[in-house]
Amino acid sequence: MGMQCWWGQRSSTSPASGCVTVLSPISRHIQRSTRRLRVESLSSSHNRLSTDSSRGPAVAGPLVFDRCCTSVERGDNPSMNTVKTMTHEQQERLRSALTVGGGIEDPELPVGTYFLTRSEGSVVTAYRSGKVLFQGQDCDRQVRLAEGILAHAKPASKGLEFPIVGGDESGKGDLFGPLVVAAFAARDESERREVVRAGARDCKLMTDAEVHAVATRLDGIGISSIRVLMPQEYNARYAGVHNVNVLLNEVYAGLLLELATASKAHTVILDKYGGRAMALWKSPQSFRFVVETHAERYPEVAAASVLARAAFLDGLERTARNSGVVRLPKGASMEAQAFMRRLASDKGKNVLRSVAKVNFAPVKACLESLF
Repeated sequence: MGMQCWWGQRSSTSPASGCVTVLSPISRHIQRSTRRLRVESLSSSHNRLSTDSSRGPAVAGPLVFDRCCTSVERGDNPSMNTVKTMTHEQQERLRSALTVGGGIEDPELPVGTYFLTRSEGSVVTAYRSGKVLFQGQDCDRQVRLAEGILAHAKPASKGLEFPIVGGDESGKGDLFGPLVVAAFAARDESERREVVRAGARDCKLMTDAEVHAVATRLDGIGISSIRVLMPQEYNARYAGVHNVNVLLNEVYAGLLLELATASKAHTVILDKYGGRAMALWKSPQSFRFVVETHAERYPEVAAASVLARAAFLDGLERTARNSGVVRLPKGASMEAQAFMRRLASDKGKNVLRSVAKVNFAPVKACLESLF
């Protein structure tokens, strides 16, 4: 588990009252411990292995990727007030995202207020005028969420006929775990509105808990299909094409065509991942095919993004469990690479073929160094 960071307060003398706060021996002991913890947390790496050699032999316990608290979790961000201007639809998307993330709405609202949500360290107030006020020490995440919604303007639906299928993937840039491709179909405008109300948006703007919550809400809305390539299957298929975008083309071509046929889609939208995405099929299809960067602004692609990420997180957990590892890190950071080397050293190089994507340069180097 991540180490919790505690911040002590110094004793003070009040010139006005002449009162002096006297710390008891226990209080001084707690403050000294607090200072030691703070120094340790700042000097140590953010991610650790539970099998650190300084704590005993590597075989003493299971491997676990641990993460220290962030600056937001420590609560050391200064208090801030931020104002954004949003349309009613954007406010509604923000409202859904905040409640999915654990925000609590106030039932009694001042005149002119559309909604007010509270979460630990932050208050978000949306006004019917279009202004949204963010207050509190820990409101930077909510501000980023609003900025993400503003950055993805309402999709231009002109010429895009329902049913609409959207596609997105997750895990492409992660050392560990599967590659997941998902597709989601909204059959009419009503289903599209349900997707928005469920809180679907670009999963990169969401926490893992929010991803799972929205994925659950999407269950029963529209039609969806998901393809999960666990590391062993991914590595086997990659060996045949030697290019991840070619592999994505193969998976997308089958998945999107299958869902487009099932939903009788008139439009298929794909988040662009490379030049090859423009030509998935050699023969013309009965639907319009749209490939765009930042296509998550389309609710159907946003829903696919959430479903793909939820399946990736589940697959990453399953990969760890099947390999006897407590937790595997996400991404391809230096910490993730250090964990990979330690894992290979403790369990042997072959474990990487069942938990990692062997086409990644750090994985290749690790495998070659162990021969």
